[in-house]
Amino acid sequence: MIIEIFILEIKMTEGRKEELKRRIEELERRLNEYKNRLDELPQVVFEIDIEGVFSYVNKTGMNIFGYDFADFEVGINLRDIFVEEDLERVKKNIEHQLRNEEKEVHEYTCKEKQGKRIPVLVYSSVIKSKKDAIGIRGVAVDISKRKELERKLREQSIRDSLTGLYNYGYLKEVSKKEANRAKRHNYKIGLLIADINFLKEINDMYGHQKGDEVIKQVASILNKTTRKEDDVFRYGGDEFLILIPQTHEDKVNCASGLNSLQKRIKKKLDEWNKNNSLDIPLSLAMGCYDWNPEQIDFEKAFKVADDRMYEQKERYHQDFEV
Repeated sequence: MIIEIFILEIKMTEGRKEELKRRIEELERRLNEYKNRLDELPQVVFEIDIEGVFSYVNKTGMNIFGYDFADFEVGINLRDIFVEEDLERVKKNIEHQLRNEEKEVHEYTCKEKQGKRIPVLVYSSVIKSKKDAIGIRGVAVDISKRKELERKLREQSIRDSLTGLYNYGYLKEVSKKEANRAKRHNYKIGLLIADINFLKEINDMYGHQKGDEVIKQVASILNKTTRKEDDVFRYGGDEFLILIPQTHEDKVNCASGLNSLQKRIKKKLDEWNKNNSLDIPLSLAMGCYDWNPEQIDFEKAFKVADDRMYEQKERYHQDFEV
């Protein structure tokens, strides 16, 4: 009787083992199926432990960032995925999230293994074991196309449609930014205002299409005669402004730099006139001002340069009759 009971218990134990084995296999099957579905998603799915090491990334993430399973087995951390300028912000946000156990959404710039930058939008939540936060689980969406669209829309909003130069609206933004920078580094800003002489007469004689060609040509000349640090604006029909921030190397040369720029512009205009057959020579009335933002604001500096331009324009019109 005792032997029969013992044999029965062995059979029941073996049966439980088989059932446990079957359940484990079913769980593994479901887990693999779940991982396969995650790998098929177009978004990056990831998990990060409390040390900032990636404990899981789906295949999409590996493809986007250029890493493989071997890399993640060795250990990929925050510094490997996020650009340097975002790294501290990422760490602070993770610490805040682990502490407060909240869902969060942030925009970051990541980088692939070869260094290419990838803007992403990250949705994340806390991973908990019983009552303790043990990591972060999230989804990262590549927003490169959205960023490119935003960039194009931004460019359209700040550019003049005819010439491609910056427009008047953007002039206010840039002048404020450059004034603050000049105050911090104690330097001046050169302003050069230019107005096309006799544009109305050119339009009357040759038509507005030719007038537009002249405006575009002037824009091209101004672009070619300025430095990459300078900003050129079309703020009116035939009116242009060049904002010339100084570098640390040329603090004392603002006035001479403006004079040199005028000479380069006039030289380019002379070259253009030699190769074109307008009855009215293409010329610009120009006014300059060596602006110190510590002393006067942009509007007053602009008016000084504008008044000087109109003085030159009046003299030119008196000397040259159409």
